[in-house]
Formats: sequence, structure tokens, C-alpha cells
Amino acid sequence: MLVKNKEVTMREVIEYVANLYKEKGMSGFYADESWSLYSADYEIGLDTICVIEDPVDIDDDDNEILPESIVERNMVFIWSDELLQDTISCAIDQKADASPELILEAINYYDINDDFMTIK
Repeated sequence: MLVKNKEVTMREVIEYVANLYKEKGMSGFYADESWSLYSADYEIGLDTICVIEDPVDIDDDDNEILPESIVERNMVFIWSDELLQDTISCAIDQKADASPELILEAINYYDINDDFMTIK
């Protein structure tokens, strides 16, 4: 289980989500409460330190409010749980033994193109 407000690498996040999907399918994603991925780095590699925390909140004036622990770490929002879960499950559906490197490539592809990467 991903623990909120704890530093993890991007590789650990990918491996956790991938294993959860392989073991429980999409239903495994709904057992966790919503979360987002934050980092001090905008370019995310497998060894990048990230933090799992509550999603960004939006106030009445449509301003984004980051969780306090993220503000204290000078981190920024990177990806939502839904984006990560969808892109990781799509990659695994196309290639069951997709490596963390390939999955990260698929995540970045989706982030840029708003479309899933075709894996051959």
C-alpha cells in the first residue's frame, strides 16, 4: 500500500500500481482513497523522489490548494492517481511484462499527448 506523506521513488509507485492491477484488476484501484503524486522535480525519472498525498483541493475562487505537507517540502503536483492507474493498466494490458522504464515512458506519453501510447 502506498503510504501518504512518505517519500518514495517513482519506480516504487509504478511497481505498486502495476502489481495491484496484476493481482486485483481495476477493482484494486477503488479500494484506495484518492491520492496524487507530488515532487520537487518537474522531470520525473524512476529514481525521482516523490510523495503520495491527498489530491489538490480547489477553493471557491478556483485556486488550487496543495496539501500542507507538500507546500512545506516545496513540491508541486505531478500526476493524479487516475492518470497513473489508467496509463499503467493500459501498458500492462498491451505488454504484461512491461518494465518500469516502459511504463514511465507511457505515462509521459499520455501526459504530453492526452492519449495512450501504443506498445508493440
